[in-house]
Amino acid sequence: HYTFQMRHLWLCLVLGVVATDSNLNTSEKKDDKEDELLLVQVVIRHADRASTSGKIAPNSEEVFFRGHEHLSDQGIDNAHKQGADFRKRYVDSGFIDRRMVPSQIYFQSSAVPRVLMSAKSFAAGLFDKTDRGDTVLPPILTHMNIPTDHMLVPDTQCPDNWDDMYEKYGFEDDGKSETRMIQVIKTMARVPIPEDCKSIALRDLDALISENSNDLTRPFLSEEQRVCADGGAKWLMYKYVGMLGGGGDDYNEERAVRTVGVLIDTMLRNMEKVSERGAGIILAAQCGKDCKDLERFRVYCTHDTNVLAIAQLFDTVYLFRNQTPAFSSAFVLELRRGSKGLYVNMVMKNGQDVGFEYAEKCKNRACSLEAILKEKRRFATPSFVGCSTDAKDVNDDEDEEGEEMDYTLPACIGVVSVAALTWLRR
Repeated sequence: HYTFQMRHLWLCLVLGVVATDSNLNTSEKKDDKEDELLLVQVVIRHADRASTSGKIAPNSEEVFFRGHEHLSDQGIDNAHKQGADFRKRYVDSGFIDRRMVPSQIYFQSSAVPRVLMSAKSFAAGLFDKTDRGDTVLPPILTHMNIPTDHMLVPDTQCPDNWDDMYEKYGFEDDGKSETRMIQVIKTMARVPIPEDCKSIALRDLDALISENSNDLTRPFLSEEQRVCADGGAKWLMYKYVGMLGGGGDDYNEERAVRTVGVLIDTMLRNMEKVSERGAGIILAAQCGKDCKDLERFRVYCTHDTNVLAIAQLFDTVYLFRNQTPAFSSAFVLELRRGSKGLYVNMVMKNGQDVGFEYAEKCKNRACSLEAILKEKRRFATPSFVGCSTDAKDVNDDEDEEGEEMDYTLPACIGVVSVAALTWLRR
């Protein structure tokens, strides 16, 4: 249902100081000479893309020539730039081989084209080119059946665990078994529109956010449009993505676990495997040519819904500052070993234009691996949690003549037809 929902959903709505040190060993000044980085796991959003529908700037079609939903050239460049920043931190330090040794790394991506393209560009920024100047890319695994990729593609169907939203936003379950996305849209109709976006037609929001992030289309936006895109629009999208995936202001543990429980289970198991090597583990800095086969860098390429949900469950969601995750935003788990044992750093890099920011919770080696495994295990699901309700998609509705019905929200003052403004999976 992914492409169908993105293109054909009709909806209407009423309406600090950042630590940016890029050195590998800089969560704090380390006096532990034995401290070593053992494993890095990255959960990263795709890069800048075209809107799912609509356009604003007169040069929009030229700039976003690949079509709706696909990466722009700037998005490809920005994913590469984000990869180059990770290179400075993890490749130039010698942690992984700059020539790209497949046994050291693991890439897995959502099969949505913009995510796969972002994964390739990010990887290209990490490693050296060949002597002839050709780009070196690692193998990138993917689950080709998008609706059943429960690790990296957010579920938009299951309507379970929505009672808290009915109570919070003051409306009742009408008894219809609707998809999660339709529930979110109904609920978003009750969210107040920020002052800086009240002059903006909501049907333009998706295009506004995409075009405001692009250097070639942004100059054609009005001052009011740019102010909205930089402020209120990002908050609205933060609300939407949070509702869909269970993170943010409308946190719901069951929805968040449904979104990233399989991914969290995988990441915790990866750290456990390293810990099970015990005292005999060969540290990365001591490895040299004899142990290139130690896997130490894992990248999971996904959508903003997943990035926000995992940040929520790992206590770093505050680093987004009530705005939707930026394009190419990345959540990072670093597993390290010091003289007192294994510990975890949690790091955020919210887009390619900012530095690495450490979560307060785990500074000063406060998060032992044992504590993290114990605390986060309740969020881990080895397999996808099944849905107890058969959701009915909006486009399954038919009128008495058997024709498909357009879906409109009863709370609307006026009906705005938005072919997938799709607050979905930015």
